[in-house]
Amino acid sequence: MLRTVYAVAIDFIYALFIRELLLYLGLPEPLATFTAPSLVILSHVLSVLDFKILKRLYAHELSIPVVINVENKVLYKEVRIRRVGNTLVLINATGAVIPAVIACILLTRLVRNYLAINGYIMNYVIMATLVITVLTITVNRTYKVGNSYVGIPLLKTLSIAVILNSLVGMVFNAEVAFATSFTVTYISLLIGNEVHGIKKLLPSSSGVLSVGGAGVADALILLPMMSSLLSKYLVLLLNVLPT
Repeated sequence: MLRTVYAVAIDFIYALFIRELLLYLGLPEPLATFTAPSLVILSHVLSVLDFKILKRLYAHELSIPVVINVENKVLYKEVRIRRVGNTLVLINATGAVIPAVIACILLTRLVRNYLAINGYIMNYVIMATLVITVLTITVNRTYKVGNSYVGIPLLKTLSIAVILNSLVGMVFNAEVAFATSFTVTYISLLIGNEVHGIKKLLPSSSGVLSVGGAGVADALILLPMMSSLLSKYLVLLLNVLPT
């Protein structure tokens, strides 16, 4: 039951984000609302696609203690086993490629629309990316789920991203908060968690490491979507509150 509710909640967030993205890109509201669920379904279909980006030979020596009881005498010995295999690093179409495309589109439109008005906006994007990347590495604990995924605590990164990008939204507007929040959060997670985490895991892992391997539910796409939505709605709420 909880898994069903969780899946429905993720699809709702995804559809809501896609709708806001299409509105940001200039589509009429009825068309954006109608198109968003179709793109969510397409994303689920594409989530089965993984692209190999790295194949590395893995060799590691394991020390296994062996204890034998012979006529009430305990014999102890360490047996060293050399383990050899291949480690594959995959990148998922929905969990990693799609958010990369979205981030590029948002960043390009952001630069085109606002760089001529205020050149400091790119300085903010660079600074915020560096800050969230460093915090993602130092504050969040990188860990491995099974043999496939690198994960992070969601709340910390989400809170950091929403606070920082809501501040820039108060300076500019809610649309800027929406675009910068997704872009900055995605780049920060990609560098601070995925690349940094996989780099740590490669020397001691065999099997498959996947970037964005959970598809629609992966933090690499889910966190940027949530942070961009929350940043935009928070800025809109603060703007309508009486001063």
